[in-house]
Amino acid sequence: MYWSQVRILAGPPFFNFYIMFLKLNDYNFLEKKYFFIILFFVILIIHQIIFQQFFPSRGLLGHDYEYFLPHLLYGKIWFGNNFLSVPWFSPSFCCGTPFYADPETMYYSINQIIFLIFNPILSIKIIFFIASLTAYLGMFFLARKNFKLNKYTSLLCASLFLFNGYFVFRAIPGHVSHLS
Repeated sequence: MYWSQVRILAGPPFFNFYIMFLKLNDYNFLEKKYFFIILFFVILIIHQIIFQQFFPSRGLLGHDYEYFLPHLLYGKIWFGNNFLSVPWFSPSFCCGTPFYADPETMYYSINQIIFLIFNPILSIKIIFFIASLTAYLGMFFLARKNFKLNKYTSLLCASLFLFNGYFVFRAIPGHVSHLS
C-alpha cells in the first residue's frame, strides 16, 4: 500500500487528533466548567477590544468629557494640595464656583479615586472597563439567581446587556454620570 492510500484511509490528521484527545462520543463539552469560564471572559474581552478604541477616537474624546475631565482633574489637584479637606469652591472655573455643592463634580466617587492614581485617558478606559464588568456580572447574576435561568441563557442575557446601545453610547460621548 502506498503512502497516499494510507492518508486517504486514515483521514485528515487534525480530525484524528481531535477525536483522540477530546473523545467526542463520551465527552459533553458544554457541561465542563472551564468552557463556560473561557466563553465568559472571551465575550468580555471582545467587548473591550471593540469599544476601548473609542477612548480617544482619532485623538478626540466625546464632547461631554470637556465638562467632566476638568472637574476630575481639579479634584486631583485639590487632593494633591489639601489631602482630605473638603473642596467647597473651585477657583479654577469661572472665577470660583461651588464645587462640593455640584453633584456632577464626583469628587467623592470611584471615578475620582481612579483619576487620582492614573492619567486621564487611562482613567477613562479603566472606568469604562469597571462599568462594563459590573454591568456584565450584574446582569448575569440577575438572570441566574433571580430569574432562575441556566448558565448559558444567563450568559446570553448578560452579553446582550453588555453590548446594548444605551450603555456603550453613553460612555463614548462622555456621559460619565451614567458610568458612576
